[in-house]
Amino acid sequence: MHEHSSTSIATRRISPGSWPRLVATSIVLLNAFDALLTLVWVHADVAEEANELWGDMVKQQPLGFLLLKLLVVTAGVWFLHRVRHHRLARVGLVLAFAAYAIVLAWHLTIAAIVHGAPPPPPPGLEFGGLQAV
Repeated sequence: MHEHSSTSIATRRISPGSWPRLVATSIVLLNAFDALLTLVWVHADVAEEANELWGDMVKQQPLGFLLLKLLVVTAGVWFLHRVRHHRLARVGLVLAFAAYAIVLAWHLTIAAIVHGAPPPPPPGLEFGGLQAV
């Protein structure tokens, strides 16, 4: 029989040593959100990719862009988290989180400008087993 803790998830505090994991996880999630919204905005001709390294790939190979962006950022975050005992790695995690928070604000601004639900995903990109046409 399992004993239930009297402390709910909502009232638990983050221990001082666990914040790097929380920040690293948040960066990975924000990156995924950024990648998906970038595809939506670019393929709807609402915005252009700001990073020239990704620009052509976003338009020509959306699934490749998505997978590569997720892989590159996740690998970088994994490395920073792995060496989190170094002050510079922790600073890097905080700066990356701040950068993605700014990117999220930018996406929300674009959404507010276009007033409404984002357009459908680009052709060939599947979500939940459904493929955009």
